[in-house]
Amino acid sequence: MALTPLPADKASHALVGALAYLTAAAICAIADPGANRILAGLVFAGALGVAKEAGDWLGNRLAMRAGLPSEHGVELADAAWTLAGGALVALGAVIGGAS
Repeated sequence: MALTPLPADKASHALVGALAYLTAAAICAIADPGANRILAGLVFAGALGVAKEAGDWLGNRLAMRAGLPSEHGVELADAAWTLAGGALVALGAVIGGAS
């Protein structure tokens, strides 16, 4: 069984999710060393994915209202891939013993 390559769009979402996770976890570690960095990173990655798709949806609606074509596809899968990128880094953090 051959593996299907990951589309570039989905890979980009996963990479952004991983970077979002790392950013939130680092800020959390500095601001409150006792806080749950893993949860903060996952919440931020997921929220960023949903916000990006919501922004695309709103942009499309405004474009249609102005008589212009929609510029962005809006897919729940894109938000899920953003979260998945953060989750992959979180898995590494859990395996590595981070909290």
